[in-house]
Amino acid sequence: MHFLGKLHWSVIFQDLGIPIGLLVGFIKFVDMLVNLESADLVGPATAKLILAPIYGGCIALIGYFWASGSSNDFNDSMQKTAISWWVPASSITSFLIILLLTLRETALVTYFFEPLPFSILIVVAAMALKSSKSNRIVALTNSLLFGAMLNTAVQVVFYFDANDNPDDLGYFVGCSCLALSYGLICYVCIYLSSYKFAQSEKINASRVTWHWLEISGFLIFMFLAPETMKANFANIRDNDAHNALESRVQELEKKLNIKDLTQNK
Repeated sequence: MHFLGKLHWSVIFQDLGIPIGLLVGFIKFVDMLVNLESADLVGPATAKLILAPIYGGCIALIGYFWASGSSNDFNDSMQKTAISWWVPASSITSFLIILLLTLRETALVTYFFEPLPFSILIVVAAMALKSSKSNRIVALTNSLLFGAMLNTAVQVVFYFDANDNPDDLGYFVGCSCLALSYGLICYVCIYLSSYKFAQSEKINASRVTWHWLEISGFLIFMFLAPETMKANFANIRDNDAHNALESRVQELEKKLNIKDLTQNK
C-alpha cells in the first residue's frame, strides 16, 4: 500500500501494528498448545503472547509520532487518491502469503481451522452484511469484533464446564485464540480493502484496535490469569482430600501401635 497506493507507511504502522502483533501472539500460543509437553511451558508462552502486542504497540507508536510530527495529513491525501482494486488486492495477497508461511513454519496448517469458532464468525458477519444496506465495510468490521467476543464467551462457558481434563481445557483456550485470529486476519484484509472506498466508508482504526485489545485482555484474564476461583476451589478440594487421607493414616498408625502393645503383653 505504501509503494502502490501512495499510503504513507506511518498510517499502516499506526493502524495495523497492534492487530498484527495480537495475531502473531495468538498463533504462537496455539502452536504451544498443539505441541504442549509440560505445564511449565504455559507461563513462558503466555509471556510471549503478551509480548507480541507490546512489540506491535511500539510499531504503532512509531507510526503515530511520525505522523503527528509531520505537517502533512497522510490520511486525507490518501482519501483523495483513487486507487485500483489491484493495489489493496496485492497487499492482501502478500499478507496472506506471509501468514501461510508463518503457519507452515509453526506446523499449524492442519490445526488452524476449527469449525465452531469459524462458523460463529461467518454467521455474525453474514447477518451484519444482510442487515446493513450502506457502510458495509464498517458494519463488517464491527461484526468481526462481536463475533470474536461471542466466540470467546462461548469457549469460556465450555472451559469452566469441563471436568479439569487438560486436553479439553487446552482445546477451549486454543479455540478462543483461533477465533480472535480469524477475526484479526479478516480485519486486516478489510482494512486494506477499505482504501478502495476511502471517500465513502472509512474505518475508525484507533477505536477498532482498542476493542481488539479489550477482547484480547478478556481472553487472557479469563483463561491465563495466574489463579481463578475454579483453581481456588480445586485447591481447597485437594487440601481437604489430603487432610482426610492424613487423618486416616494417623488413625491406622494408632491402631497398629495399640495392636503391637497388646501382642507384646
